[in-house]
Amino acid sequence: MSDELKSGRRLVPRMALSLPGKFLGVQSNHNCIVTNLSYVGLLIAINGSLSLELEKLQETVRNWTEAVNIGHR
Repeated sequence: MSDELKSGRRLVPRMALSLPGKFLGVQSNHNCIVTNLSYVGLLIAINGSLSLELEKLQETVRNWTEAVNIGHR
């Protein structure tokens, strides 16, 4: 395996990067750095807090899950 692709504890190889990007959140946008990438996801580094973004995401997932559960009764 090349130095660029590492799997570590994960089952999927990932490529180490250092690319500038932008996280487009529900309530705000943040500059970020894409630190690694695989075909199942990526890891970003953000200078700041995403606690409000995460709360909104959790609320959205809960609402979506409730709607799906209601639809399958």
